Amino acid sequence: MVLRIRRDDGPDILTFTEAGGLARSGLNSAGIGLTANALECDRDYRRGPGVPLPFIRRKVLESAFLAHAVRTIFATSKLGSNHMAVSHASLHGGGEAFGFECAPDETFWLAPERGLYVHANHWICEAARAKVRDTGLAETPCSIYRDRRVHEQLSPHRGRLTLDHFREALFDDYASPWSVCRPPRPNNRGTMVATTAMILMRPGAGHLEACPMPALNRHFTTYNLTPDRTAQRQAAE
Repeated sequence: MVLRIRRDDGPDILTFTEAGGLARSGLNSAGIGLTANALECDRDYRRGPGVPLPFIRRKVLESAFLAHAVRTIFATSKLGSNHMAVSHASLHGGGEAFGFECAPDETFWLAPERGLYVHANHWICEAARAKVRDTGLAETPCSIYRDRRVHEQLSPHRGRLTLDHFREALFDDYASPWSVCRPPRPNNRGTMVATTAMILMRPGAGHLEACPMPALNRHFTTYNLTPDRTAQRQAAE
């Protein structure tokens, strides 16, 4: 589901999340964007108390400043591993983006490579790989080529990337059903898994597009942090 959250004590939020969730991927009216994907390591759920990930993601999207979002990720102990990418589009032009590979008790950060950053479901930071054991690749071995394929499709368009470039790259079905755009299939634990949604965002414009089950459907619904006032008037009439 998509939540549009109006706040009196900070930036408004637009987020795609599971029903009942506080936040997952999304953006806010301060130009901050957040995406997250799963990681696993040998420290997960073993090292005492920690904060559930949806609370951390929500706190990031409540941030009025990029520095506050980064501090939330670094300062909060977590129950399990996760990767979060945080971006910021300045109202005065330009922007920044960083990736954060989070173990329960330690966070490793990554910067874009020549303006491009891609991450799948395995640890890539050299410091992280030296310190934690990746326990997720046994379940998602396709991760080691999924990020490379997206990176290779986006690289030629550096400096002029559009949402359509991302759309095309993320629909990649190489080696399906072990593909970037994954159709429903049982995983090694017997649970049905799939790419449940493709989310495209422009945080500075408050623009979010969502396509549920993209391996089976290519219809996007567009959501805006500031609703179309014309549409609102027509609905009122």
